[in-house]
Amino acid sequence: TAASASPAAMGVSAGSAGSGKPAAAGEPPHWGDLAADRSVVQARSTLAQALKLQGRLKEAVAHFSIAYRLCRDTPALGGPDGPNTFAAASNFASALQDVGRSSEAGALYR
Repeated sequence: TAASASPAAMGVSAGSAGSGKPAAAGEPPHWGDLAADRSVVQARSTLAQALKLQGRLKEAVAHFSIAYRLCRDTPALGGPDGPNTFAAASNFASALQDVGRSSEAGALYR
């Protein structure tokens, strides 16, 4: 289902995060297409929480990652030092710990 698809399967590529460039014809949409939309971040985070509660941890990690990177890379959402980014980083780090990726999680807590 679309709700459980990975970010890559949904056409979200980390390669052009915050670029603001539209996708070329036949190319999937990129981060820049979503960057300034708070509702996208909120939806990703809510979906990730639901997936985490269902035990679908790898999928949750993917969605928490998107929410975190959008907050971090989008000045309108707070940028790297904004409170939204810190909350998203904490959620992402917690999910990483849940899947045994503690060293990556630790870097987010710093």
